[in-house]
Order: sequence, then structure tokens, then C-alpha cells
Amino acid sequence: MKKLVILSLAAFGLSVGAFAQGSINLDNNVITPALDHLTSGTSFSGTYGMQVYILNGSTVPGGINNALTSPAAYAAMLAAGYTLEKTFTGQTIAPANAGAFALGEVDMPDVTPAGGTTTIALVAWEGAGSAFLSAQNGGVITFQNPTANYTAQPAPTPPNLTGWDALGQNLVMTPIPEPSIIAMAGLGAAALMGIRRRK
Repeated sequence: MKKLVILSLAAFGLSVGAFAQGSINLDNNVITPALDHLTSGTSFSGTYGMQVYILNGSTVPGGINNALTSPAAYAAMLAAGYTLEKTFTGQTIAPANAGAFALGEVDMPDVTPAGGTTTIALVAWEGAGSAFLSAQNGGVITFQNPTANYTAQPAPTPPNLTGWDALGQNLVMTPIPEPSIIAMAGLGAAALMGIRRRK
């Protein structure tokens, strides 16, 4: 009987350890950077969606925050191996609070080690749609941020977005080409490569 209890506790400990976790306070009212529309400094108001991604590791990959276009930043983020943790759709920012959002605590089950610092990417898009690529405008920002182990007792207060504050760069939603335009551009590039090879 004792052996069974010990084995059960050990198995429980391993299962909890296998699913590390961290939480953040997804609220930019308490930091300087804002959610902007088309250009930096033009604070956004209206309906939007947002996703929180993480990448466990000690560095922020290059080519995301300084990408030439929002789709390029999004593609670079996905290529770097970020994991989706949470999706918010149909959120609204009133004109009086332009640029500011307060989505509260976000629990992220894939943070390793539990409560450790991780690389976070915030993906935002304009409108009531459910995905970045289906929107007219969108943007990506990524930074390192501490998290809190939300399974600890007593439950800790999730940290603010201090990593984004330190980065000092707004999340700017810029035009996202229609998928058909992206496909046509890809076909055009392939055709040009084919012509070059023939010469």
C-alpha cells in the first residue's frame, strides 16, 4: 500500500513537471508601449483580436520586430518555433483609451521552467476576425518577460509586460495583403526564377 502511494505521488509529480507553466498580466495600461494603427504613434481604437505566443529560450530571434511587413514578421515568428498559448477575439478599445488594452491574466501552460522568463510574442489584428492572416491590418511584437508559476500556492501575482516596456517599441498594425495577392506574388517569383534559369 505504501509503495502504491509513493508511486502515485511520484507519477503526479512527473506529470505536473512535464507541463510547466507561467502567467503574465496582459495589460499595457501599466507600461509605455501602445497598440498602434498603420504608423507608430497613431493609437488604435476599435475592434481587434490578439494572440499570445511563447518561445522558451534565452534570446529573442531577429527579423521579427524589425521586419519590413507585418506578414513577414508573422512568418518569421512562426518559423522560429513559437507556440500559441491564448487567443482573444472581438475585443474593443474605446477612443478614450486608444492604444490601451487590459486583457488580464494569461496562463501559459508551455512555459519552461515553471514561472521562468520566456520570450513572448503578441500578435494583434484589426477587426472581429479570428485570425491574423484574415485581417486587413495586423502586427507582431516580441520580447523577453518574466512569468509567474500560476499553480503555486498561494497564487502569485502575474508580472506586467516589463520586457515590452524595456523594448520601447509600439505594436503597429500595418496592412496584410490578401492571401490571393501573396499567392500571386509567390507564383510571379517562381516564374521569374524559371526565366532566369533558362537564360
